[in-house]
Amino acid sequence: MLRRKGAPETCYVMGYSELDGRAVDLRGALEEIVGRSFGNFLSCIPGKFGYFEGEEPNERYILER
Repeated sequence: MLRRKGAPETCYVMGYSELDGRAVDLRGALEEIVGRSFGNFLSCIPGKFGYFEGEEPNERYILER
């Protein structure tokens, strides 16, 4: 869904994972954080489009401006 909405192949990760502060492959980032994280944000298009994975089960949001 993120790719269909225009997300590039890489994203910037902020949050509680080993990927924090790095630009990484979108697919790899999602595999690392979905369902296993303690709150992470993927910046797909800075200031315009991203993904948030919260601490609660199924707390997932696509953020668009």
